[in-house]
Amino acid sequence: MIKIKPITLLGRLIRLEPMSEAHIPDLASVGLDPDIWRLMLYGEIQTEQDLRGWVLDILKRQSRGTDLPFVVIHHGLQRAIGATRYLNIEPAHNSLEIGGTWYGKEFQGTAVNPEAKIVIASGYAVAGEIEQAMTSGAQAFINKPYDIQQMLKVVREVL
Repeated sequence: MIKIKPITLLGRLIRLEPMSEAHIPDLASVGLDPDIWRLMLYGEIQTEQDLRGWVLDILKRQSRGTDLPFVVIHHGLQRAIGATRYLNIEPAHNSLEIGGTWYGKEFQGTAVNPEAKIVIASGYAVAGEIEQAMTSGAQAFINKPYDIQQMLKVVREVL
């Protein structure tokens, strides 16, 4: 059975940090554009108070054990530029999803999201839980900092 716990995950451009209420001002500085929320299931997020409500809802999901939210911190800026999370966590089935992801407009379409997905998908490296990942069903593992050639090799081996 998988055990998901808050942890900071490191990449080259970004780090994924467990979400907290302290991140609300940074998230509000990049996340109040209506286009970000237009296709999301959360309704309109137009004010910092709306965003606070969203963060509190996501944190409630974490307390129920169904989600583990992260803020995406840009190393160069040292502030949150968006969010992503593990969601629909089902420990009994060793399953979860990665999603609920959004970024401020200036970070959309950049290298941030691909790196965040690699970092969150291979999060065991930072946690030092490689053995647990392998015994839980992982077929291969990529240590961080990752090398794109190594990653491609492992993906080809698994597929």
